[in-house]
Amino acid sequence: MATSTLCGTIDICRLAWLRPCITEIDLAASLIPPDCVATLIKLLPKRIKTLSLSDTDFAKRGKDLSGVTALCDYL
Repeated sequence: MATSTLCGTIDICRLAWLRPCITEIDLAASLIPPDCVATLIKLLPKRIKTLSLSDTDFAKRGKDLSGVTALCDYL
């Protein structure tokens, strides 16, 4: 995972914690690797109701399901 991607993921989580009005996050069409999805899921506040991951390929076309597993565990 690229450091900049991880930093961006952590920054999204920080922003979500600092702004209680944020209840939806749209990452559609972003280049987000599976391990960043797993980090995102672990660090996001529970009040986030919508997380859009359409067209992100966060499962690496089925080759890395760690992000999907983290998402399912969260749900």
